Amino acid sequence: PFWLKMASLERQCSAFFRADEHLSSMRLRSMHEVLEHLDPICPGMSASRAARSSGVLLRLLLNYGVALRAVRWPRASHAVHRNGVRALVLAEVGYLFVMLLVILRRLAPASSATALALPSSAVWSNAAAAVGALRPLASYSQLSYIPRIKRLVPVMWRSILAAVARWRSAATDTPMSVRVLRFAASWLRVLAFTTVELTVFSLGLLSLHVKLDEVRAASPGRLALFGRRPWWLAFLNVCLGWLPFLGFANQITGIVDQEDLRMEAVLRTIFARESKEITRSEVEAVHEFNGVLLRELCCRHGALHGTAMYLSLTSTDYRRLVVARDSLNDEGALPCAPGSDVDPRGTRSAGELRGEGRSA
Repeated sequence: PFWLKMASLERQCSAFFRADEHLSSMRLRSMHEVLEHLDPICPGMSASRAARSSGVLLRLLLNYGVALRAVRWPRASHAVHRNGVRALVLAEVGYLFVMLLVILRRLAPASSATALALPSSAVWSNAAAAVGALRPLASYSQLSYIPRIKRLVPVMWRSILAAVARWRSAATDTPMSVRVLRFAASWLRVLAFTTVELTVFSLGLLSLHVKLDEVRAASPGRLALFGRRPWWLAFLNVCLGWLPFLGFANQITGIVDQEDLRMEAVLRTIFARESKEITRSEVEAVHEFNGVLLRELCCRHGALHGTAMYLSLTSTDYRRLVVARDSLNDEGALPCAPGSDVDPRGTRSAGELRGEGRSA
């Protein structure tokens, strides 16, 4: 019936109106407003923030301990494969220590006493990037290469479509030999990308096989609790036997870090435009924003506590810092100024906006 269709349309329009009211009530704060709201959101080193920052450091130490243990006692199902396993382990350990040196190199300029007096610059941007790199490094392993197989087919298909589009859009006066060479170069890039991704994926699978061998070989059930050795040495042996289990569990959780994905999504929503890929200027804006946050936290709470508090920031903290929302009244509309019915967002009154929703 006609009246049922009208009632359904009215419900849809009212739902859209409420969604529009809530979306219109949100805005992004300026940098000065973000710094003003930094103390209410991060008043000090609370128990939860201390647990998050110390958890990152403990997982970092555990990851390095497991990597060094694998170098000292490499496991392989056959003696012939021992050299290959050692090379795989050395590559992972080398990456961990190179990244640690890079992080310390970036943190060195910001650790001086004169750095706190400097405004936001490349020094604090690099320091913020170094502190943020500790989170993925705390659970890094070659197991993180395994999920890259998911993007192989989509990226390869987009590259093929781009190569075909360039072939079709080439100018008619372009020599055929030049067009063929460009088309062949595009296909070579696709082939190189596919080869690299498949090689990295194979390294991830091989690393998984090696780590499972290490966990099976270091089973705590095979360790002697008693014997002629002292009790403290037997207890230490048992603890070392549990180290591969804990390290493997830590690296498994680092394959896909959900909190890092949420934080990247929030920062992309705030700083990126409508383009699919984030531009270089937008990346620099993100680094500058993080550098300002780290500098302010270090100025207000000290270098050590400020760095720990920055390390404990989550995607929810970023959203609360940047996204501001005007308060809505009980009817779901924005409050008007006292003595007037004018909506603070524009020239139309809030009553007119509600009337438009009812008439629709």
